[in-house]
Amino acid sequence: MRKFIVVSFIFFFSMIVVDAECEYKELRELNTLASYIQSNYEYNESTRKFDITITNLTDKFYIFYEGNRYDPSSGTVIISGVEEGTRVSAEVIVSIASECFNEKPRMIYVNIPYINHYYKSNLCNGHTSLNVCNSRFLDYKLSESTFIKLIEQDKIDQDNNKKPSENKPYQEKPGFIEKTVEVVKDYSIPLIVVIVVSGITISIYSVVIRKIKHGL
Repeated sequence: MRKFIVVSFIFFFSMIVVDAECEYKELRELNTLASYIQSNYEYNESTRKFDITITNLTDKFYIFYEGNRYDPSSGTVIISGVEEGTRVSAEVIVSIASECFNEKPRMIYVNIPYINHYYKSNLCNGHTSLNVCNSRFLDYKLSESTFIKLIEQDKIDQDNNKKPSENKPYQEKPGFIEKTVEVVKDYSIPLIVVIVVSGITISIYSVVIRKIKHGL
């Protein structure tokens, strides 16, 4: 029991000493370096699973994910064999190469999509505008029943767009008489104005000419 206490004391004392040696300047630099770390995923055709690539790592970091440690090679770590729909949470941990080892300046989050097994299916003929037909990966698990419902709904939408609007009343084309009446309506007022003005003008000129003839 006494030996266990002594070992525990030495361990905790060493941790205190290590923490004391981790200066703020070093920790700030590590946080800055960690901010440049990037991640992306790719679908592996051979394994039919996803590979996550984490880049911009220095020798002061390693990645810890699901109980496994991944040390960088040329600044890169690859996590292989990740299942579809997985929400990856990987820790960036400071290695023993730094005085601040075991610090965790950052978490890496990667949302792996689901494989769309109905991508370019024969049922997609004529429905290529649908996301379930033109996207190989989706943010959700697509079931067969949901896929068929989306196809059927798209068929209904396409048929409705092809039908003429039933709300518009039928309008019969106007005949010759109706067209004549419309023309008369359009030109009757200007014609009346011309006639009236012409009549007034003729009357005035007639009076003037009559006065000239009679020497008035």
